[in-house]
Amino acid sequence: MFCARDQIKIAGRFDYNRILFSEEKRISQSLTRAMKNYFHSHYCLLQHIIVYFLSILLLKQCNLDSFVVSVLLVCRHDRERQILKMALEQRGVKCLEVQPSYQSYMMVVQFKPDVIILELPRPCSDQLYFAGLLRKQKKTKNLPIIGYGDQVSEMEKRGYVLGGVNCYLQRPLKFSAIVELIERFIKVKNKKLNQVAPLTDKQKDMEDLLNSTMSIPEKLEIMTRHVSSLVAFPFTVAKVLHLAQDERTGAGHLAQAITADPAITTHILKLSNSVFFSRSSRRINSVKDAIVRIGFTETKKIVMSMSVINLFDSNVEKLGFNRMEFWTHSLSCAVISERIAKNIGAVNAEEAFLAGLLHDLGMLFFDEFFPSVFQKILQVSVSNADQFIECEKKEIGVTHNDLIGELFPRWKIPDTITEAILSQYDVEGWELEKIDSAAKKMAVCVFLADMIAKSMKLGRECDAIVSPVSKALFVSMGLGAGLNNSFVDNIFQSIEMFRKFLKIEETSCCDEKRLDKPQNIAVINQREDLFVPPVSYLEKEGWQVDVLKADVESSSMNQKYDVIIVWGNEKLARDQAEKFSKVLHPASDGNSVLYSSLVVIAPKGATLVESEKVKMVNSRFDLQYLAVMAEQLAAATGGLLAVAQEKEAL
Repeated sequence: MFCARDQIKIAGRFDYNRILFSEEKRISQSLTRAMKNYFHSHYCLLQHIIVYFLSILLLKQCNLDSFVVSVLLVCRHDRERQILKMALEQRGVKCLEVQPSYQSYMMVVQFKPDVIILELPRPCSDQLYFAGLLRKQKKTKNLPIIGYGDQVSEMEKRGYVLGGVNCYLQRPLKFSAIVELIERFIKVKNKKLNQVAPLTDKQKDMEDLLNSTMSIPEKLEIMTRHVSSLVAFPFTVAKVLHLAQDERTGAGHLAQAITADPAITTHILKLSNSVFFSRSSRRINSVKDAIVRIGFTETKKIVMSMSVINLFDSNVEKLGFNRMEFWTHSLSCAVISERIAKNIGAVNAEEAFLAGLLHDLGMLFFDEFFPSVFQKILQVSVSNADQFIECEKKEIGVTHNDLIGELFPRWKIPDTITEAILSQYDVEGWELEKIDSAAKKMAVCVFLADMIAKSMKLGRECDAIVSPVSKALFVSMGLGAGLNNSFVDNIFQSIEMFRKFLKIEETSCCDEKRLDKPQNIAVINQREDLFVPPVSYLEKEGWQVDVLKADVESSSMNQKYDVIIVWGNEKLARDQAEKFSKVLHPASDGNSVLYSSLVVIAPKGATLVESEKVKMVNSRFDLQYLAVMAEQLAAATGGLLAVAQEKEAL
């Protein structure tokens, strides 16, 4: 939920037109005039009362989506799938359609459906492997799976249950039986099925955004109008940024800016007296003393972070998008961007921090104000393992960055920050010598921070797309030593500090390892990069990762690795890659000979013949997709797939 106090203070007057819904404006203004007669000299109390009623009103609206029932349909028959989808949507269910593949698992992780309806054809090794994969992961092991298919024996049904399915329905399907099972599974979440409500005018406007006949300027105007009428950029952040640009300011000036916001004042005082900062028994009662104890720079960052995060209710978790995880990722980008800015010394570190924090704020606006459009784009992005911003361009022609480009100048955000955020997606194609302005250097800080945060699994946004970063660019940004232990430890300590200060849940800050037991993987760094994103990400997933040089002999790798990843350069030769497809791996029976699976991450134009054991991945790829692919390849190599097939035969 947005912070109404910040909006009330803008221009030193009450600007209700920007914070109240049109249908409540007249009533709210009448109420305010009446209350002013009683509280003429108590404006703070008046503000608290307005904020209280607005909070109730907006929380009620925002939380509606938290109770939507979602079902993942895994069905290969188009007609049957469409009938199921239509019938479920008539009961208010949000349906996602997938096939049992890498993308299916990614959809489950991203969207966290309440129930999975899984068709089990004969044979159904892929479907049972998918179910077994879900049962192995901590986050999905209790996810209800309703299996269905043709009539089978009781022994086969038991085999399906052993394979991970909760229950099995036989054709012909009875919709009432499916509804009964769904209601039983969602009861523990305090959810229930409903009839579909008619579209509101706002929802109809949102549907227009998916209309291909509407021009891009018209769509952008609709989106800007919706956002700007209901939210304004926090006044406190603007004030703190202004103070940061003036070298003559001190704790007294910052204290004045903070005390204008009662909520932040209370938080800063409480923080200064916490165990983290309090090294004596003396209790701090003034904001100025609190700033001295916490530190001038740290206080500014905490105030800016708190003001921005409080724009919306962070506890609202919608289908496929967790705001706590989003803020963890954004905060991580802020910390890393600031650290890189300090390394190069040519960029204002505090502005770099805010740029990292705001770098994908437009995604949050999409989620808050255009949920149906956001869900559509997110589903396409996850299904195709494609970059979210590219899917925005394909689906509606307008991106979250375009929206930021309209809003930030209106909110008087510094030009350097705005330009850096708008150009962050262009950094990949820049030549090193043309990165010659403060805005471009800040854009590189944000770009690298985003890549590093994704590779370390620090929170989560709408995709996990990364791309290679040249050694020259890394060195130019003061990272010639790579991501050494000192750099990583400093990042984690800072993020942990902010997580505690801003009350971000610990589970959002560090994902559990997905693998039950470690598996061995080699990453061959043919590009000789200082930063190889899959390494950190796979380690977080639970893999034992060895990074090898380009000249490693394939024979020295025999009997060691389940999967081999080649981090290929522009001069990748076919014979260089293919030699690693002959690396031996012991079979599960101890007798037969297998070859380790090979994944080649190659730039555009590279060619390689794919097979069951050799896969090609584009150099701009989704880390989550790569991890699931590697796990499936390792399972097939190590004989784990045979276990699933044995269960199917029961």
